[in-house]
This record gives sequence, C-alpha cells and structure tokens, in this order.
Amino acid sequence: MCIHTQVESVVLFWVLLRDVLLRMMPSARIPYDGTATFADIGCGSGRALVAAALLPFILSADDGNDDGNDDEDNAESAEASFFAQCYGVEILAPLAEAAVTAGEKLAAMGEVIDDGMNYVDNVARRGGKLLVECGKLGESIESWAGCDVVYAASTCFSKALLGAVIENAAQNMRPGALLISLRMPDQDTEYARTLARAFEPEVSLGPYFMSWGSSVVHCFVKK
Repeated sequence: MCIHTQVESVVLFWVLLRDVLLRMMPSARIPYDGTATFADIGCGSGRALVAAALLPFILSADDGNDDGNDDEDNAESAEASFFAQCYGVEILAPLAEAAVTAGEKLAAMGEVIDDGMNYVDNVARRGGKLLVECGKLGESIESWAGCDVVYAASTCFSKALLGAVIENAAQNMRPGALLISLRMPDQDTEYARTLARAFEPEVSLGPYFMSWGSSVVHCFVKK
C-alpha cells in the first residue's frame, strides 16, 4: 500500500472514531479522564490503531466543562491523548509486524521534531502507546476484553470468526463498554440473539467514507 493511501486511511479512521465517540459517549460509560483504552481486533497494518492513538483528550471545542477556563483547559490537555493505551490483535504475522512498525515510526517522529513544535512532538510520541499481539482471538482475550472501546471492523471475517468476536465480547466486556463493528451477523441467528441479549439496542451511524468505499458503523453498549 502506498504512503498516500496509508495516510488517507488513518485520517478516515480518525474522523470515524472521533465522531462515533462524540455521539456514543452520552450512553456508553467511557472514562473521559485520559485513562480510556482502545482495542482493534484484526488490526491489520495498524491504521485504526494509529488513528486512535492520535485522538486528542478534548474531542471537540466544547469539552463539557463550563468553568470559564476553556483556554486554560485546552492548553493543559494539548499534550494528552483520549486513549491511554491502544491494543491490536492480528492473526497474520506480516500485518502484525507492520502494525508494530507503524507505532514505532510514529513514536520516532517525536525524536526528530524541532523543540518549537511541542504539540506535534507530543502527538507523535503517542505512537508509543500502541501494543500489538500476533495471535488468535481466543488467545488474546485478556488484552482486549477489558478495554473501554473495542473496534472490530469484521469486513474480512468469516461468519464463525465474527460470531467468536460477539460471543467473547458478550462474555468478557464490562458493562458500559462500547463495541464498534462495520458488519452485523445475519438476522435470526444465535450471534444476533447474543448481541440483543448482552448489549443495548444497536445504534447505526454513518455511512462514513473509507478508503474502500462507504460503511455504516454498528455500535453496541454492553449491558
């Protein structure tokens, strides 16, 4: 994949994740104190991971704090990230290695940027918050099931793998955590019934423009 396409994909994921978080935070119980965690199941080369790592602590100009010190609050949060840690799980070793490299390159940017660009420097250093595991879904549950936001695009998942994600999420995600997917299981299946039983009613957002076309995002808050 050329560098232009990679950058475009990261930007598109950044826009998607930011918008979904802003729209789902009133119903999902996601920490808004810099301690939230993110997981990408089937993270590929790490584009969504990088986008998540780059999300700022303040997602919008209106941070919900009405203390009259917005400028001061924004300055104090300029170096902070929304997610304290971003985890990726990828079964294909070459893609997992690419995701690790993406995080390392992002972090390395902060080592060569002039001191006069402190904000860019701090943004780049967020790449160090990426942790990628190469392994099967069932072997990596401890890494992602406790996260506040779990993203599973699932566009290339088999029906069985999508079902395994749903089953593990239903059993292991904490109440109030947010599950995001670009694909739904077939209706009137056990997997669909598991979603209905373990999660609040689906919230569909989008469509969002992605590098491969447009996608509707399916959001579920754990009961």
